[in-house]
Amino acid sequence: MDLVLSGGDEEWDVEKVVNVAKNNLSPKFPPEPKEQRLSGKKAYYSDTNYQLLGAIIESVMEKPLHKLLEELIVEPLGLSSTFLFGHGQPRTPISESPATIYYKEKALHVDKAMKSVGADGGMVSNVEDSLKFLKYFMAGKLFEHPLTLERMKSWRRIFFPFQYGFDLMRSKLPRILSPFSATPELIGHSGSTSAFLFHSDIGQLYIGGTLNQLENQGRPYRLMLKIIKMISETVS
Repeated sequence: MDLVLSGGDEEWDVEKVVNVAKNNLSPKFPPEPKEQRLSGKKAYYSDTNYQLLGAIIESVMEKPLHKLLEELIVEPLGLSSTFLFGHGQPRTPISESPATIYYKEKALHVDKAMKSVGADGGMVSNVEDSLKFLKYFMAGKLFEHPLTLERMKSWRRIFFPFQYGFDLMRSKLPRILSPFSATPELIGHSGSTSAFLFHSDIGQLYIGGTLNQLENQGRPYRLMLKIIKMISETVS
């Protein structure tokens, strides 16, 4: 992140990521015993884990990740404007390149870095495709086993007010912090560029978009709460 914010751009592979994690970083807490890993109390988000997962998938399936994403998700769902950055273009062209990412007023040009974060956030899409994906996901239609989605909702605290499961974030404010109205349970995911894709239990809403801004990653959450409140007031 320091490199990106300084205006630099660099490409890396999973081997470099693993070396940095092993030699330059320290564990946040001891790993939980195997028998407690589905019921643990703490989580810490790590892009490194997604890099490793992507490498495992490619090794097991003997295909590059972008091909697997196309075959298993993009094509079956008819996502015409979705692709892995640096690996092809959308079937229906939406633009020559993704929207610019900013830090405050500063535009960041980080194509090399974007190509390096395939499994941990390198997808390019538009709102229509993203919402279609989320609806299929929350209905469990992307999974072979019917209990997979519920298993992913094994929540652990990560940072207030969010909890983390398997590839899912959950936000639900305690009622004591919102005594006059219930706050929605939001399940989905957000990213470092303020991209967000969540389902709300209030009104059964699907909300997605991006602010393309690295400065304040709490803004999407506040925006979603405003949207949900406006819609609830209109409906009521």
